[in-house]
Amino acid sequence: MAESGGNRFAVGDRATSFGLWQIHTPAHPQFIAAELFDVDNNARAAFEISKGGTDWSPWTTFRNGDHLRFLGAQ
Repeated sequence: MAESGGNRFAVGDRATSFGLWQIHTPAHPQFIAAELFDVDNNARAAFEISKGGTDWSPWTTFRNGDHLRFLGAQ
């Protein structure tokens, strides 16, 4: 939610980040932007980038704490 507001078609970072988890293609060129609008593909990319869900530091909204409001931990 912190990245895309739940919009699977979200485009951010001056048209370089795509989908629900806002996969930043310059940092992760192995992923094709158009394919990241598919929820399953975007989730797989996020899973891979996050090292199986153990490292969310690549996401700005994690590093700056914006994600916390969606966890109920304010």
